[in-house]
Amino acid sequence: MASDESPEIQVALLEEFKIFGIRLQACPDGTCSISSFVLSYSEDNEHYIESETFGDISLSGNDFQDFLLEESIAKAQFIKLRVRNAEGCVGLRMEVLAERSNCPDGFHPKLRSCYRYVKTSLPYADAQQLCNRKGGYLVEIFNEKENDYVRELSQKVDGSDIFLGISSAFSEGHWINEHGSANGFLNFNADPSERCARMLWDGKWADNACDWSLNFVCESGGGNDCPEDWLRLGGGCYKLVDEQLTFFDAVVRCQDLGGHVVDITSVYENTAVAAVVSGEKAWIAVTDLLDEGRFLSYPNQQPLSFTGWNGHEPNDWER
Repeated sequence: MASDESPEIQVALLEEFKIFGIRLQACPDGTCSISSFVLSYSEDNEHYIESETFGDISLSGNDFQDFLLEESIAKAQFIKLRVRNAEGCVGLRMEVLAERSNCPDGFHPKLRSCYRYVKTSLPYADAQQLCNRKGGYLVEIFNEKENDYVRELSQKVDGSDIFLGISSAFSEGHWINEHGSANGFLNFNADPSERCARMLWDGKWADNACDWSLNFVCESGGGNDCPEDWLRLGGGCYKLVDEQLTFFDAVVRCQDLGGHVVDITSVYENTAVAAVVSGEKAWIAVTDLLDEGRFLSYPNQQPLSFTGWNGHEPNDWER
């Protein structure tokens, strides 16, 4: 294999998979030096997208060497490796390190997630619920690279401002996502004072009232990997058990199903559970068993990180 050649290796998978790396082997015995190679992927074997470049590679003998992607490819069926400046490589063997892809219908893979632009202007809570129904959640941006991708996705459609999946509704100044976690990456163009956030055309963020109607992007971390008959909403799996049970019987029933009585930790999870319950009454994992009137999470008896009591509740401590 001459050093000025740029040979390619292509692998066609039987179906779409999530790709997190490749494994290379030089054969036969010997040393193979490669200055760099580029990994590309495609869903249709026509339009390839460059994923990542690896450099200064030395493969010895028949040993395998794994190359893990910095950002997994969420969904692809065709993988192409283009080698640059190879020396002593009589042959190369490539294996694809992958797992089944589970992007929901209508979502497109990128980075470590699946994304879907929704060109429908809705208030924040309605946008959140629509994403939940489609198998995802309002987009949660954790770094500059993801911020750039979401900006480009919006600009390709119409460049409108879009809702982001963070809010300070529970505590002013503390921005958390739908899963109840603090967002470590923030990109506001000024100190925010409202409770919801949107992305502007240039990728910067601005605060806004939650009752504004905006377009939005839904994200899915890879699709519905929940048990059968369970519903994925945001980062959790939920199931409404249509049985009238006491609290402790409900605890046992949920354990039998492989779960637990829902422990609501944020306003976003509260919204998700409300969508599942659809107006029915349902137990939540909160009790005052240890100290009447002092409600803690069950069974770990920790202070509640979120409460959504109605009116003058709680007012029935004897039950």
